[in-house]
Amino acid sequence: MIQTFDTDASEHPSRPPSETFCILPWIHLHIAPGGAVLPCCIADWRKPLGNTSTHRIAAIWNAEPYRQLRLSMMKGDRSATCDACYQDETNGGCSMRMHCNEHFQKERAALDAMTPNGAVNDPRWIFLDVRFSNLCNFKCRTCNAQYSSSWEREDRKFSGSPGRRSRRKPLADDPMQQVKVAAARARIINFAGGEPLLMGEHYQILEHLIAQRLTHIQLRYSTNLSVLGYRGKDVRELWQAFSDVTAFVSLDAAGTRAEYLRHGSVWRKQIANALAIRRLSHHVKLRMSAVVSLFNIYHLPDLLDELATQELIDLDTDCESKLYKLKDPEEFSIRVLDATTKNKVAQRWEDWLDQRPLLSPALRRQIREIIAFLGEDHTGLGPLARRRIDEIDARRKESFSDTFPELQHFYRACGTS
Repeated sequence: MIQTFDTDASEHPSRPPSETFCILPWIHLHIAPGGAVLPCCIADWRKPLGNTSTHRIAAIWNAEPYRQLRLSMMKGDRSATCDACYQDETNGGCSMRMHCNEHFQKERAALDAMTPNGAVNDPRWIFLDVRFSNLCNFKCRTCNAQYSSSWEREDRKFSGSPGRRSRRKPLADDPMQQVKVAAARARIINFAGGEPLLMGEHYQILEHLIAQRLTHIQLRYSTNLSVLGYRGKDVRELWQAFSDVTAFVSLDAAGTRAEYLRHGSVWRKQIANALAIRRLSHHVKLRMSAVVSLFNIYHLPDLLDELATQELIDLDTDCESKLYKLKDPEEFSIRVLDATTKNKVAQRWEDWLDQRPLLSPALRRQIREIIAFLGEDHTGLGPLARRRIDEIDARRKESFSDTFPELQHFYRACGTS
């Protein structure tokens, strides 16, 4: 039975109302590329709370699914859409739920605005995350058509199916007006996609915020940093108007491994763009965002060292860069690796950690969670992993074996394709 706690946030500001409580359904709005409204970016995309192609944002916010989610969290009941956090917590990790409850602890007063039926009237979306489309110039091995138009085109070409197609349909009402209203009340806006720096809507929002003197709003990005502008607009010039900008750069590996994993990328160009931002925009913080998969788990220490050498991250002080454990597609998770390869990977990470006693606690904790995650046994998915690797290699005329010779034992252990 899940223990419940006192729900008076003012009396116990650091104590959550229940063990399943998450602050985000009270203060956060997340709209995925297909228009699906979700509690957050890691919620189960198959269980949306509504869709902006059929309903207005305000109507979705207080419709039955959202109200029930809030009431369930207050009671301590689990919600299926939030399973990713429950899994992380079961495995001893720090989930997004736990992180957000701590980070937004001072926003707990938002609970006072909830009515007995779970509605939150006159919402203030402190943290806004709107992804306008799946427009993207990369086809990352760990992604799909839901988040990449390049993946969508490839799926259509080779299978006749768009996969998880998700190009944004028009909102039920003026889409930009709804987003602008929400943005005006936000404290943090996260831009992702797709690739946000390729999206005209992103630049419209920035120009709107500047025109309305809302440049105090914190800007956050998940970007591949392959471009720095769009149709004559230089994002660096627009960023100069804002006091707090953080770009989480999607980098999974270095050199040819990077270009295999994130097809469409040019490693040197990404690094050059990152250095250009570092030189010209000192108030813009650069952080790394890596998806940890079977492809890059062995050489990820090399990437961290390379970025530190380029002075793009500081391993001793960085408390914001993210190492995301890939869970979908499951066949590319590090849990699929064979026991011999897992032991080799774990020892490499242990040696790397031993050589860096001053490594930031945040990075060390994430790496420890990854090593623990590695210990889970999903080796039964190995044959599927090889079939998918071979299929995509054939499409793109690439070679897993040539790019990742250190993973040959795993590849052979998976059998023939």
